[in-house]
Amino acid sequence: MGGMGNQFFQIAFAKFLQTIGYKVFINIDFFNSKSTRGNSTSRHMVLDPQFFFLPYSSKARARLLKFLNKLNKSNKIPMNFKNFKKIKNLEDFNELKSLPKMLHCEGYWQDISIIKYFRVEFETFLKEKIIELNKQEKSVLKGSTLLHIRRTDYKEINEELKENFYIDAIELLNNNVESFNFDIFSDDRNLQINEEITKKSNSIFLPLNQTNHLPNKILDTFIDMLFYENYILSNSTFSLLASEFSYSSDKIIISPKPWFRNRPFYDIYPKNTLFVKNEI
Repeated sequence: MGGMGNQFFQIAFAKFLQTIGYKVFINIDFFNSKSTRGNSTSRHMVLDPQFFFLPYSSKARARLLKFLNKLNKSNKIPMNFKNFKKIKNLEDFNELKSLPKMLHCEGYWQDISIIKYFRVEFETFLKEKIIELNKQEKSVLKGSTLLHIRRTDYKEINEELKENFYIDAIELLNNNVESFNFDIFSDDRNLQINEEITKKSNSIFLPLNQTNHLPNKILDTFIDMLFYENYILSNSTFSLLASEFSYSSDKIIISPKPWFRNRPFYDIYPKNTLFVKNEI
């Protein structure tokens, strides 16, 4: 479920479960739901689990899990029912005293260290998509920087980064990076932002219409984001993962801290990240 960034984490956690002996099946009902389609913030399955040797869950298996969830919450069985467990985050998993025979996982599993263990599989996927989409690997130019602005649904939950974050991040890199320059990428095709930011940018890349949210368009944008030396992240796993798989060998990454202002969030920052305050 969720966007492309979250799908990376979910696939990585599923692969981790395979390495410790589980047979893993992926439920993709989220992407078939009418509530996730037909608007500018709709989500699509960009990372097909089958590419990573993760089969889809059958409808019968999904119904079985719902039944077991209901049974596990009832008073008809012991509270410490050991054959089945539902978990929603990494904290739940780490608190398991023993591994149940059946594990129902419904969450985002956002831990950058898990991504690193399956880096080769993800890089293979991206290389194949570069060829499939007729993209070309580009050289990373000195000082080139990607600035990502996540708006749309974030404005609805009051978690979009304020303009001061971007102004401070630009100033920080400008003072520390030789030949500093930057491009802006955003999910908001009606982006309105301080001219102090836009006038300093080389280019601004915005979705032109709703079709830009379809899987191949999302991948096309993500691949373009890989060829920068440095990154100014929004509080979005989309740009976080672009920096993680970047072709830059000597990158500076600037992240907002805290990641979200109004809700708890796990520490998913890459190593050697520089922080700029995420102000209210």
